[in-house]
Amino acid sequence: MKKTLSSQKGFTLIELLVVIAIIGILASVVLASLSTARQKGRDASVKSQLSSTRAQAEIYADGNGQSYVDVCTETVARNGIATLIDATDKIDASTGAAGINGSPATVGHNAGSTTIKGACNDSAGAWAAQFPLNTKVGGVVQSFCVDSSGAAMQTVVLLADGTDYTCN
Repeated sequence: MKKTLSSQKGFTLIELLVVIAIIGILASVVLASLSTARQKGRDASVKSQLSSTRAQAEIYADGNGQSYVDVCTETVARNGIATLIDATDKIDASTGAAGINGSPATVGHNAGSTTIKGACNDSAGAWAAQFPLNTKVGGVVQSFCVDSSGAAMQTVVLLADGTDYTCN
């Protein structure tokens, strides 16, 4: 009995290149989706950290005669929110410094040539903290802001340095 061998064994070069091209296209789609998921995850983390500051600030005020003075600079160990603000700042740029009372930390979020900054302002009767998100609406960078009145919102209006205690 005589066996005949086929002249074609395996795949042609064209077939292999087509498969590699398809895999490359699929990989680029997955990586683009992963980037968006990372940005949304970072935004959720900023919102969570800032929402936690509200409860911590109230604990601080209860222990300090209903005053919020220095709530932005005191650490959680002393019932302040500086540690939470610092963690929010590190979520974005790992700068190690939080924006405190008129010296907002640059958190590395660029909107064109303008660097959006995070800030925390406090006074005897009120406080507010705000950090940028990756979210843009109509090309404008959004920030997340919480304050002592209970507001927690996305906004494009930035807190004024050291004097603004309300999210707008």
